[in-house]
Formats: sequence, C-alpha cells, structure tokens
Amino acid sequence: MEHMNMLRSEITSYLERSNCSLQEFSKLTGLNKGTLSAVLRYRDPKPLSLKALDAITEAMGRPAGWLYPLYLDECLIDQKWKLSRVKAYLLRCARLGRTDCITAALPLILDDLSSIPVIFAAGEELYEEGDMQQAALFYEAVAESEQYQHSERLAVSHYRLFHIHTETDQEESLRAAIRFEPFRKRLPEDDQLDALLQLINVYYSLSRWERVLELTDELSSFTTSICTYDYEKQGYDENDRQTKYPLVVYYGYAYLMKAAVCDKQKKYAEAKRYTEKYADLSWFKGLGPAGWQEVQRFKAWAKANMLAYELMLGNADIMWEYIRYIEHEPDEILPALEKIMGAANEFNLDVDLILYYFRGQIESYHDSQNVTNSYYHKQFSMERFANFCYETALYCFQRSNFENAVKFILQSLSSAIKMNNKAGFIKCVTLFEEYRGCTRVEDQREYENMIKGVRKNAKNENLFVTYA
Repeated sequence: MEHMNMLRSEITSYLERSNCSLQEFSKLTGLNKGTLSAVLRYRDPKPLSLKALDAITEAMGRPAGWLYPLYLDECLIDQKWKLSRVKAYLLRCARLGRTDCITAALPLILDDLSSIPVIFAAGEELYEEGDMQQAALFYEAVAESEQYQHSERLAVSHYRLFHIHTETDQEESLRAAIRFEPFRKRLPEDDQLDALLQLINVYYSLSRWERVLELTDELSSFTTSICTYDYEKQGYDENDRQTKYPLVVYYGYAYLMKAAVCDKQKKYAEAKRYTEKYADLSWFKGLGPAGWQEVQRFKAWAKANMLAYELMLGNADIMWEYIRYIEHEPDEILPALEKIMGAANEFNLDVDLILYYFRGQIESYHDSQNVTNSYYHKQFSMERFANFCYETALYCFQRSNFENAVKFILQSLSSAIKMNNKAGFIKCVTLFEEYRGCTRVEDQREYENMIKGVRKNAKNENLFVTYA
C-alpha cells in the first residue's frame, strides 16, 4: 500500500506544481475525469491500469516506465496477485528494458507459488519475440522456485536457459550444458531431439569426445524408437513433428558426429565406417520434401568427408578430386581447406596453388561471418576457421613465408580468444613464440596487446577456466 500512496502522491504533486486541474489533466491523458478522481483518492482508490499509467506518465512529460517502480502494488487486489496484471506489467517492463523493476518484482510475486505459470508464460512470450536476455530472468525465477522437480515447465525453463547461454563462449556453454543435462529427458519428445543435438554440439566444441559418443548413441536410439513407434502406429509423417528439422536429420547427425569424433582422434578408417551410415538415408521411412532434401545434404557431406578421410590417411592422389568436388559445394570449402592444410603439414605436401586458387573465399571467411548457417556448419564455423588459420600459419612458417604466417596465426589467436578456447590459445601462443625471431616488431606488438587483453579479461571474467 505504501507504493500505492507514493504513486498517487507523485501524480497529485505534479498536478499541484503545474497548477493543472483534474479537468485539464483528463483532456491531456484521454482518461475520464471520474476515473481519474477515483484513481487518485487516498482512501480505497480505484486500481490504476497499466495503460492509464502510461497515459498519465506521457501527460506529465516523463519517459515511458518512469513510475513503474511504484506500480507493483496495483497488481494486488484484496492482498492477492491479479495475475493478468502481473504478466502485463512484467512484459511491459521487459520491453522497456526496466530490468530493475523485474528483479525487484519477481521475488515478491513468487512468494505465491501459484504465480509460477504466469512467470513462465511471460518468459515464453519474450523468448518467442527473440528477447533472450529478458526471457532468461523469468526462466531463472521459475528454475529457482518450481517445487515439482519432474515438472515439464521446469525442464523447459532449464532448456531455454541452456539455449540462451550457449550463444556465448565455450566455458559458459559448458556450465549451461552441465546444469541442463539432468532435465533433458523430461522435455516434450520433440524438444528432446533438438536438445540432444545442441548438447552434442557443445560437448564437441569442448573436445569432450566420450560424452559426445554417449549422446550420439542416445540420439540415434531415440530417433529410431520414435520413427518405429510412429510408423507402426499410424504411418510416420515428418509433418506431424514439431522438431526444428525433419526426423532423418537427427538420425544422420548422430553418425556424422561419431565420424567427426573419430576424425579428431585421427581414427580415419573408423570415421569412414560411420560416414557410410549416413551416406545414403533414402531408406528412412516417412520422408517428405524437406526430409528428402536433407538426405541429399547428408549424401553431399558424406562424399566430401570420405575424400577428406582418404586424404588424411595419406592418399594424396585424391587431392584434386577433392578440390573439384568442393568447387561445386560452397558449404564444404572451409572444412576442406582445414583438412587440406592439416594433410599438407602431416605429409609435407605443397599446396601453394590451392591457397592461391581459394584466396577469395579465404578472405571472405574473416571471423567466419560468411559461413553457411546450416545446423552442421554454423556450430563449427569459427572453430574450423581458427584451425584452418593455425594449420596455414604452420605451413607458411615452415616455408619461411613469414608475412602470411603471422597474419594467419594472429587471426587464429583472435578466434581462440573470442571462443574462450584454451587449447587453441595455447597452440597459437606456442607457435608464435617458436617463430618470434622471424616476426616484425609491429607484429610482436599486436600479439602482445592481444595477450595483455586476455590477462585483463581473465581477472574479471575467469577467462580460460578449466573444468574437470
């Protein structure tokens, strides 16, 4: 009630200072004079709607939301929260960026646990609008207040927070993944598939190979059981699903990522065996137009990856077949260049001509902003570019092409810092220090400024924190 009186006092004080009559103020606000009188009386005042408050604030010449810190009590009717008002108020605060009002209001509102569904619904609305940071406030509140640990609402809140925080650096992604994992099987079936795919991407980016393999087993098994059950029950149709991608994607992706782990472990023969599993998915039941398109996409990836694994096994004879293939598959150029440079360093191959041939594409990959947004490539575009730059720097250093070597190693170092990638950072620093004597003073200055930036950020943000 204190804020109620303060709110009315602020308005009446304005009327007195400005010598504005209720009749005049009624015209300014567009509100009925009788309504204004009922709202502004001190004893048993009429509750003030949010729309009316906005009109009053504008008439007073104040910025939108100026009186919001005093408004929350208007959502209390007979000492109970009027949940429709609560939701409208919180959403309005979020859209105006009044985080202070939200953080002050949520603990008070959540004293009554029956308000949790409304808080969750507000978070969902903001999430759908793409306002992730404001939505996160609501999901955190639900995650901390929900008493029913098997509640789907609780699981979805943790899933949304996982999605929001994996848009940041690697360490934040890991924290989000660890926090979310226990809730993944409580999600609706379709969300479970997307959650597993995202978890796999996070653990892959962090080189947690064993966990990736465990989750890919879970994804392929879960996808198969869904497809089998749906098909036997009523005939599977991919249009019946609310997943982000057609069901065939989740099955194929599980094997693609198994192969990717083997690739990272230099088990190229085993990677080829997994690749065969997704090379032809035309047998998959219930495919629609979108599904068939994905089957062709996996076929293209399998072709490119088979050539890459052959190259990494030392078969340099397929190099130009690989080049001819990726020329017609723009999404494969960066992954292929990463592999080609790795093979060049592994087997002492001369690939100067290839670097020259693709110089335009390489230039366009600065910070990986121009890489495709497919579910496969988007997750790894910056990592791939960082690895490509590192391998190219090593190649150039070994051939005394110091100008290009420095350009690529500093680009790789920059990407590692942005991703908070400790292993990548150490590799780049080690390589630069090995060839420091071959670099120019201005190159050393740029390198040292980057290192200083890491030291400074580490004090404030725990950069390169390591988790067991």
